[in-house]
Amino acid sequence: EPSVNIEVRRKAAFEAGGIFNQLRSANAVAPGALPDVTLLQHDDLLLAMQADLIQPFEGVVASAVIEGLEDITLELGRIDETVYGVAYLLDIWVLAATGTAQTQTAWTFDAFLGERLSLGLTVGRGSNPVPAFWVQYLDAGGTPLTGDDLTLNADALLNVLTFYEQLRLEGLINSQVLEYAIAADYETRLVSGELDAGVLPLSRVQALRSDQYQPQLSALPTLSGAPVAPLEGWLWVMVTTDPRQQRLVGQFVNWMMEPNRQGQYAQQLDLLPSQPTALDSYPFDGVDTGWLNTVLANAVIPLAPTADNAVLRALQAALVSVLSGESTAEAATRNAVEQLSG
Repeated sequence: EPSVNIEVRRKAAFEAGGIFNQLRSANAVAPGALPDVTLLQHDDLLLAMQADLIQPFEGVVASAVIEGLEDITLELGRIDETVYGVAYLLDIWVLAATGTAQTQTAWTFDAFLGERLSLGLTVGRGSNPVPAFWVQYLDAGGTPLTGDDLTLNADALLNVLTFYEQLRLEGLINSQVLEYAIAADYETRLVSGELDAGVLPLSRVQALRSDQYQPQLSALPTLSGAPVAPLEGWLWVMVTTDPRQQRLVGQFVNWMMEPNRQGQYAQQLDLLPSQPTALDSYPFDGVDTGWLNTVLANAVIPLAPTADNAVLRALQAALVSVLSGESTAEAATRNAVEQLSG
């Protein structure tokens, strides 16, 4: 449309004046200050929908945009089969290692243990399992949660806990990881070589790369050795309820999703574009695009930090007890099962 003015506002993502908090506050006291469209982190999508802060995208953006997204990427923006967000920028959690001569695209638990690599990962994030542990549990046969489901796969949990128990017994991981809430808490140890390997977002690996730090990348160690990874993302969400503004939002998102434009923007931020065509045209420095596409195709969307379920609490408590040395893998698994059956 002619004479369309776009006003851009920049907000910090995680601070008190961040995007989600700004939407919630403005909706209550100053609706006129709300944007028509914004980028929102996936973790906040469900909360924003429940607070009636965002509108469905059905029929607003071009069908070619939706069709250009992989199923897992499209799922990032879906709530109960309705598209509330259009994935734009992605990040995956990978294993970055400098202490091995092997070039691996993925690891089984046994192969990783055989390399004797000291490992850093985030654990101290709250009462729910951290993304890496949740993905490893699912790979081992764990049951995805639906509603108030309290199903726990004891064999899957035991297999994953045994991996971490062996790491601890061999001195390759210690209780210090219980203090790591974010990857930045151990990045310095990775870059200095004090840690051989770490689980962290790909965007952080790219930001840390230097002549002195050139890690090999692979998917997380799993029981099966499948190339899986936790997937995070930023999504376009529509705030306005005005039909004319919604039409303009659709045109804007279509324009921003043009593959060349999206690829250039994502590359500047060390984030992955949500469309494979954009990633193919604007690859990550030092990262094989074919491997990235494989990992993305097998990615898992982590549980939202606000998810509350007895199984999640039991899983996290079991991991903490093993890493702290308080329990063996078998005892921690038994305690988790008893906790849920009691």
